[in-house]
Amino acid sequence: KFKSGALQYQVTKSSAKNGTVSVVKLVKKTSKKITIPATVKVKVKGKSFTFKVTQINSKVFQKNKKLKEVVIGANITKIGTSSFYNCKNLAKITFKGTKAPKAGSKAFTGIKNAKVFVPKKVNKSGLKKFKTTMKTAGKRITIKKK
Repeated sequence: KFKSGALQYQVTKSSAKNGTVSVVKLVKKTSKKITIPATVKVKVKGKSFTFKVTQINSKVFQKNKKLKEVVIGANITKIGTSSFYNCKNLAKITFKGTKAPKAGSKAFTGIKNAKVFVPKKVNKSGLKKFKTTMKTAGKRITIKKK
């Protein structure tokens, strides 16, 4: 486990070229905007390693009332159960990747009025997958291409 910015990560696959990490914990709970990057660099004993951030673990941002905006990196493929559960003030969710990640149950439940932005490159079937991912969120979720 290691910290970078406002987030704590855990290595899920250790490899010099194809290593992956997952977001485990929010370190700075007062953050209003969180950006989950596509990759994270770590220095270990003078050597620099780059890991792809591929998943958000369960209950990472659960019941965070300060969080207003989230940018989800391009390499995220899985969002854990209840990870954004009851983030009532979350108003803007931006996906950087063109493929919709798989979301666990109640991943976005409890969000009232959020605007979800996806890249313009997303085709119709991809947009449908994003809508399926966000279906647990709430009734007033609007998805827009940006």
